[in-house]
Amino acid sequence: MRVLFCIWIVTGMLACSNDTSTESGSSFQEELKEFRKERNKKMAGSDSPLAQEDRKHFVGLNYYPANDTFLIQAKFELLFSQQAFEMATNTDRKPKYIPFGKILFSIDNKGYSLTAYKSLEHSGNELFVPFNDLTNGIGSYETGRYMDIKVPDGDSIVLDFNRCYNPYCAYNSKYSCPIPPAANSLNIQINAGEAKFHH
Repeated sequence: MRVLFCIWIVTGMLACSNDTSTESGSSFQEELKEFRKERNKKMAGSDSPLAQEDRKHFVGLNYYPANDTFLIQAKFELLFSQQAFEMATNTDRKPKYIPFGKILFSIDNKGYSLTAYKSLEHSGNELFVPFNDLTNGIGSYETGRYMDIKVPDGDSIVLDFNRCYNPYCAYNSKYSCPIPPAANSLNIQINAGEAKFHH
């Protein structure tokens, strides 16, 4: 069976700002609704990772309810002099990444951190943030979920877990998808973003 490689095209980049008010209230809800509408449109299209049989019956992805608790003003710290490494996947493929920045944030007054990675295979200013949390295998995909962010201009970034998404291998075993490194395991339930896909 030919294994397809996942290429993550950023479908909704996060705004890098010191103020989350532009995405609060109705604006937050409307922008997230539009983001999810575009995701569903892409999944139903000809380039969808869905198997042909699943595509026939596809009506939309499963999502957690919008929750602005997971729309977070975070601190971003650049990581210097980092060595490239091969990130594990669900296949033998090992794409190379460099740890680019550390994202520091808090939820309910408890601190957490995630590492953002820069791919050596793709140019641009996008960073890849794969992560695990305590919903994996229960309400969300068991292997973890992903976020895409832009390299911020300063030392802060808006982190929106409502826009996290499943790897393509959550929909089709033909795909090769990175497995989130252990450093990006969050000891909290991220009840936001894309939920487990039900075939």
